[in-house]
Amino acid sequence: MPDESVVERAEMLLRVGRPAEARQLLASTPDLASNAAAMLVLADSLRGLGQHEDALAAADSVIALAPQWEEGYLSRAAILIDRRQYMEALDACGVALQLAPDSIRAHGTCAGILLDLDKFDEAMWHANRVVSLAPNHEFGWLLQGEILLRSERSVEAITSANAALSIQPNSTDAKFLLGLAHYTSNQPGGATTGREHMIDALRQDPTSQHIADFLKRMAMPRRLQFPVWAAVLVALAGGAGFLLLAWAGACVHRWFSTPKDIRQLVWADQGARRRIIAGLGVSALVGIFFFAVMIAVIVEQLGT
Repeated sequence: MPDESVVERAEMLLRVGRPAEARQLLASTPDLASNAAAMLVLADSLRGLGQHEDALAAADSVIALAPQWEEGYLSRAAILIDRRQYMEALDACGVALQLAPDSIRAHGTCAGILLDLDKFDEAMWHANRVVSLAPNHEFGWLLQGEILLRSERSVEAITSANAALSIQPNSTDAKFLLGLAHYTSNQPGGATTGREHMIDALRQDPTSQHIADFLKRMAMPRRLQFPVWAAVLVALAGGAGFLLLAWAGACVHRWFSTPKDIRQLVWADQGARRRIIAGLGVSALVGIFFFAVMIAVIVEQLGT
């Protein structure tokens, strides 16, 4: 059986982002396959290396060695999440919760899976359970805030992010969540406030690539972020509107270029008069409609 100190060292290596060394350390120990704790660290190490098939086999070994230990099922769930096998991951997480109904990690994992499946109400139930189990830990509040943000409830997400910050004032994740919540809240000054919180988060953790990437996208000129579908729609609507209004304008110009006596003769014909008014009116209205569509798309895409 592997020495407990070996398993602890491997676990420490895994925590500091060195899964290859953790795996190597465990692989060199005798009777690895008979120790559930060691196999669990091995499963997580293999997952960290992206070797999901081997990681899944190791997690299944943990379950076989210790079927009443929820950690094996949670390890299996995490690997299945990486493989986007969400329903199977949810099954594994459900077993973990049956074995440990008050497991914060199990509730958090279930919440994450349900969030990926866009089942916001069910995910929120698990997030609220995490908060009730550990109200003085930021994890549950962050989870709650992320679910609120994804379900387009940004104002409520601000409250959750502030709760996380009150517990852990230096939390980069909480500051970034607060920034996102403000940025998407559509409140007066929300975009500016959100930007400030995200910059603060990046100052605290300059190595955070996802925060840096998000701030770069925010700093880009909006025209560079104009999606292709919007550009095509603007071009088509603007072109159609221009052609219709140009045609109507050309018809009006031609009408007033016609000698007055001929105009009076044509205008006296009730049917001709109706056709002229209807043709010009419809062309102008449809042209204005297309221009309105073009302007609405531009405003939506360029608005903050």
